[in-house]
Amino acid sequence: MIAIDTDRRLFYEGSSNYGHGIWPSPFVSIATVLPLEMDLSAMPTSSSDLGHAKLIFREDTFDPVTRVRRGRFYFNLGFQPQEWHVQTHPAFKEEVGNRDHQGNLIKRLYGFQRWPAFTELHPEKTSPLVALGTADAFTLWKVIGIERIVTGEDLVTLRARSAMGVLPEIQMDLVPTEGREKVMQTIEKVVEAAYRAGPESVIDRCRDAAQASLGVWMADKFSDDGLRRIDLGPQIKALEKRMAEDLPVIVVSVGKAIARLHARCKPNEQLTREGRLLIEDDAESAIAMLGLLYREFRWCQS
Repeated sequence: MIAIDTDRRLFYEGSSNYGHGIWPSPFVSIATVLPLEMDLSAMPTSSSDLGHAKLIFREDTFDPVTRVRRGRFYFNLGFQPQEWHVQTHPAFKEEVGNRDHQGNLIKRLYGFQRWPAFTELHPEKTSPLVALGTADAFTLWKVIGIERIVTGEDLVTLRARSAMGVLPEIQMDLVPTEGREKVMQTIEKVVEAAYRAGPESVIDRCRDAAQASLGVWMADKFSDDGLRRIDLGPQIKALEKRMAEDLPVIVVSVGKAIARLHARCKPNEQLTREGRLLIEDDAESAIAMLGLLYREFRWCQS
């Protein structure tokens, strides 16, 4: 178990409401397991109201380069705060208060029990997303590994959901003036969806961005403004007819791939073609392909 003294920001760990202080203090975040179609209303609105936090994440390690975190989850026992018997905390040795017959301090703490992450989050199941933080400020993480350690707790490895790290930085002056605002609006929606939506919604936004961007690029290249107003499918067909004009073949291939992923979002397509359900990796692939389009358009430095 882990317990938190919210007044002094002290952390304890132990079992059966008996514990000792943790020093240095761990990084602890309120956590929410989100289904594939995310409902942000399920997320807490305050990071200090631990009485209503159903789940917390205790970080053990974090690699800022790979954006991988490892840590343990604990769940709310349902009645807060609780009476704990704890040893004197190493960061606050002068603390006074009621003590039991063993000399342990008797404190009212917010206690959380180890959470069976392997059962609830195993990647071979639905691969849900984990949100760390509150509704107004959070990050999304994918579960990539779970192992049982000697304490009986499940050590979970999380990887940040990719978005800004995949999309290249667009140079505004390289995007044709006609349609530039639309392109930037669709990119913003992709980034927003990447942090807040499920795989199908992310793919939908990538498809919208591909249509807007391809239309602007083609309209400028072929001096035909009508190409900005047609759908992605007709745009690809129009581009295929001009392949003899030394155009990058990869643009057509990427456009087709994004269009096919988008088609799989439709229930009738899944039924008629018996397609598999779209997962997080498909959404990341769509974002990566969108970034490839922008590099082929020469709208970014890299």
